[in-house]
Amino acid sequence: MATPIVVQSPPIPVPIPTPAPDTQFVTPVPVISPQYCELYPFDLAIVRKVRIFSFHNFVVTDTNGNVIFNVKARASLFRDRRVLFDAAGNPVVTLRQKV
Repeated sequence: MATPIVVQSPPIPVPIPTPAPDTQFVTPVPVISPQYCELYPFDLAIVRKVRIFSFHNFVVTDTNGNVIFNVKARASLFRDRRVLFDAAGNPVVTLRQKV
């Protein structure tokens, strides 16, 4: 019995879509609330706090260092949760690990 010949071609690179410099979102679709939608793209940075008890907590800032969101981890008996707070300290959404 002849052995089949398998030829693998290298993966074809897929270009990453990049928006035009002056791109605006025509109709933002709010997932949580319209107050968290912007009409233009902007950069955010995730800053982790390096402490023993707050290792899973982090802050989301804009490029000027202004705090946009705080994320705090909450330990639970069955699953991990993270709570996203806005800059004023109001809870926005709770993220849970899927079981």
